[in-house]
Amino acid sequence: MTSTQDSDDDRAFKDLNAVGMLHQFWKQKQVNSGTIEIENLVVYECIPSPGPPFICYVTLPGGSCFGNYKYCYTKAEARRDAARIALMNSTFNDLPCRRITPEFIARSIEEAVATTSEVISYYSEKRLDECMRSYMALDWLQRERKRPGLLSRELQLALRELAQGRQAGRELRFYKEKKEILSLALSQASTEELQAYCGEEDVKCWRKGEAALEYLARGGHCLEGSMVDPLEHCQFYYLESGSDKESLG
Repeated sequence: MTSTQDSDDDRAFKDLNAVGMLHQFWKQKQVNSGTIEIENLVVYECIPSPGPPFICYVTLPGGSCFGNYKYCYTKAEARRDAARIALMNSTFNDLPCRRITPEFIARSIEEAVATTSEVISYYSEKRLDECMRSYMALDWLQRERKRPGLLSRELQLALRELAQGRQAGRELRFYKEKKEILSLALSQASTEELQAYCGEEDVKCWRKGEAALEYLARGGHCLEGSMVDPLEHCQFYYLESGSDKESLG
């Protein structure tokens, strides 16, 4: 994928502080609803890369996810592009004609006209918790036992779908959640294979070493965390590897 000349929309949004506006948009929504929570802040996740194109995902309160669709030469540019896509979708979905409320679903069911897509749209605003992810990963693990190699194939497919969806500017929650659940199941499958070849004490030592490496990795300071646009004066959380959160200002 190569960089193309800026379109009219690109020029129109050139000076727009999309990161700041997205933060303020969701902050105001939470103020209006009276539900301000730390976990509901806009979350950015930059995929580690030695060079361009850089990829950034932004997860909104409720779990909706978007990514940069342009070829971005810097992490800051990728973050701004992802924020712009998320901002446009957030404002569009906030229109009265786009809102799907519990009352709307109840009324639709009573009238026997509720469609599957409407119900999915409502629950798409609900986050998946770790318990639900674990159950889904366990289900995939059972399938892997029946069809060895299934997890690897599905994970490769999920990664391709995630990249294609990001480049098309689509909502990415389904693809990203699927990728993370498959990765969790694959890691569990690898652990079971290790247990089949090693003794229990060897597995415990391996797990302790893995935990120590993860702790050291989280305690480090990555260069990616220093990529801050001076014009974007807002507080948000930025993920380096999917789990690390650094408060930037």
